[in-house]
Amino acid sequence: LPYLERADQICWPQFSDEVERVRFRESEISPRDDDAQDEFDQWIRELEVPRARSEAPMLLAQGLDDKRVIPEQAVRAHARACRLGTRAELKEYPGTHHHALLEASAADVLSWLKDRLNGAPAPGCQRP
Repeated sequence: LPYLERADQICWPQFSDEVERVRFRESEISPRDDDAQDEFDQWIRELEVPRARSEAPMLLAQGLDDKRVIPEQAVRAHARACRLGTRAELKEYPGTHHHALLEASAADVLSWLKDRLNGAPAPGCQRP
């Protein structure tokens, strides 16, 4: 747990401050036309994970107030993992934003990992 706190204290605040400092006008970040929008949508689909079935189980943790990784992305990733045959569990944390997720999920993540290391089978495709 001390490593998690240290990572959160050192890395995220500086990065987050920089991201928050930069403000873009809508015209600077919007696709210029329908073709550009279609190209952007395809690019996003190509980046979505997971891309293949995993023999290892998967735990997804999602802050429901996250504005950087929106909750719908985690829901889609969870559904995709399940469709591919991966044993996946999605845990959602109400009132939790991006940088608070590490702390909010730490106990659940460590418990989940401990169970796997002790030979307990991973839950199937579960979500709250």
